[in-house]
Amino acid sequence: MPPVLGLVSLLAAALWAAPALEVSVGDGPFLPASAVSPLAGQRVRLRVAGADGAAVRWFQLIPDVATMYKNANFPWDPNPYKWVGQARIRIDREALTKLSGAEVEPFRPGRPAAKGDWTEGYSSPIVESPYYNPASGSFWFQAELTQGGRVTRVPKDGLRVSVRDGEGYLGWLSSYMNVPGVFGSVTAQATSYLGVDCADAVSAAWGKWTGRELAENLNVAALVTRWPHAAEFDWGEKGSTRPVRWGAEVRPGDFVAVRYRGARSFQHVGALAADRDGDGLLTPPDLVFHAGPMPPAYGTLELPAFQGRLVVLRPKPPIVERPISFSPRRLKATADYIRSHYGEERPEGRISPRMVVLHWTGSDSLESDFRTFDKETLAGSRPELAGAGELNVSAHFLVAKDGTVLRLVPEDRMARHVIGLNLAAVGIENVGGTGDRPTLTEAQAEADAWLVRMLKDRYPDIQYLIGHHEYRRFEGSPLWKEADAGYRTAKSDPGDAFMAKVRSKVADLGLKAAP
Repeated sequence: MPPVLGLVSLLAAALWAAPALEVSVGDGPFLPASAVSPLAGQRVRLRVAGADGAAVRWFQLIPDVATMYKNANFPWDPNPYKWVGQARIRIDREALTKLSGAEVEPFRPGRPAAKGDWTEGYSSPIVESPYYNPASGSFWFQAELTQGGRVTRVPKDGLRVSVRDGEGYLGWLSSYMNVPGVFGSVTAQATSYLGVDCADAVSAAWGKWTGRELAENLNVAALVTRWPHAAEFDWGEKGSTRPVRWGAEVRPGDFVAVRYRGARSFQHVGALAADRDGDGLLTPPDLVFHAGPMPPAYGTLELPAFQGRLVVLRPKPPIVERPISFSPRRLKATADYIRSHYGEERPEGRISPRMVVLHWTGSDSLESDFRTFDKETLAGSRPELAGAGELNVSAHFLVAKDGTVLRLVPEDRMARHVIGLNLAAVGIENVGGTGDRPTLTEAQAEADAWLVRMLKDRYPDIQYLIGHHEYRRFEGSPLWKEADAGYRTAKSDPGDAFMAKVRSKVADLGLKAAP
């Protein structure tokens, strides 16, 4: 072997064998990741890949949630709001004496984590803060490998496990517990869970939920200006000056911003969490989630921080409703297809989602793709499909190159998009793939990941996430229903690379790939 090639091979082998921290959520496979966001009660396992017989110790990196940090002067400081520089956060490193070996399970299924699960006793005073939550919020884990006198820490900044205490937007907001409060935080801090203020907490969580990360810093006044208003009223120690009803004017997940008496602009914001006293009215005991200047946490509307003029903000949903034509003819064609291919009578074409299937359209035009799906019967250009019924192909969602999501068909109604699996599958079409080339975008991967999360929240029975090119691997499984043994087509969309990208973004959901 030439000396140069030999050196390259040795370096490549060394890099390949470098230890790395992998994570498994639920019953999902172990995957390399820098962060996952499981639901509370889901199983989470950590594994060191490439340990090669090294002694492994586990550590928790604990950001200081007992201190009020600032990038800008507090309102009560001299020169209020003046930028003073990005805050340096104290982080304690705690040995987790109850976790040992190359594979550990810090979060076991069916129960919340407790402080005594990982170590006999913490030396860090941070965990005694009322703002440290051992059951949900964000936790950073690190493995330390010792072999031959050499110590290696992986990963350098820890693997983040952001445990959500529920589904939907509020669940994502709860994942910001255990993150330091930083007055005047910047986008990079908020999106990386390094520190947040009130505006960044609510908007960063919205970005996580929708799959659209913060693009700019928005203060409270900017949120009030940009986002739609659902209600506005005065609020004091005894509540509103008029009745405000849950389900009508306010809903869980609405943002509530306050302008203090005598102030010119809105200065604080949180998210309404629950009608705590169950009376149907917004009252002081009801729950709100907010941050600043202290870390994110649940509180009540009895707090002075919410006394003043309140405006309720309700961000627009990230899905554009653009249904395709669904006349009685298409409905009948759907029922006929179900009868012919699946041997069932479903006159309304209803389905029970068990999987999500990703596709590409083979076109780079959103409008052309929409027109294609809008036709109720198959075009003459699809002879390979025409013999299997006149029902046109479609999908439930169509995702544009910029990540805009169109809903074409309700998720609980059958769309013809994947042979053998239509009764169990929600279809997501992505504009692109012209000439069978992988032209899908990062924005589409983000949008698909958000859609998968939304669908899993809405339909807990969803267990699989697959690409269209993987559909035949389900033949013989309980989900496969195709009665015509000769009806199959070869598919390459959306490809392994795109599927790997989307799967990495939803690894915490524990969804299975094709068998």
